[in-house]
This record gives sequence, structure tokens and C-alpha cells, in this order.
Amino acid sequence: PYLPGLASHTRVTNAVPADLPPAYADRTLLARALTNLVENALQAMPQGGDLRCAGWADDTHVVVTLTDTGIGMN
Repeated sequence: PYLPGLASHTRVTNAVPADLPPAYADRTLLARALTNLVENALQAMPQGGDLRCAGWADDTHVVVTLTDTGIGMN
């Protein structure tokens, strides 16, 4: 079976500010969603690439984004 991992030319960047406020969410579901997104990104970049996690907040929302340079979805 295919086990996702980091190719030798994969760069992971964490651009989430340390002072991001707490977010109220189901910890298990959020962790599962982020894990799935990271695994999908790594599978889409078998030769390596860039994976970036960023975050920001306003008065009512905390936003976390994951972007990658993978092949995309058809």
C-alpha cells in the first residue's frame, strides 16, 4: 500500500502566527480534516513540492489554509 510521506524535494512551511486566537471546534474532526488535506497534498506531489499552512483571524473567525503545488484534482 501507498504510505504518504515526504519526497526528498518537499518543503513544508508553517505560516500560522503564534498569537492566533483559540478557535472553538471539534478537535477530533478538525484534526481528521487537516490530516486528510495534508495526506492528499503529499500524494499529489510524488516528486516533491511546496506545502504551506497559513492562518489569520478577524473579530469573528479563525481561518487556516493549506496550499500545495501538487497536480490538482480532475
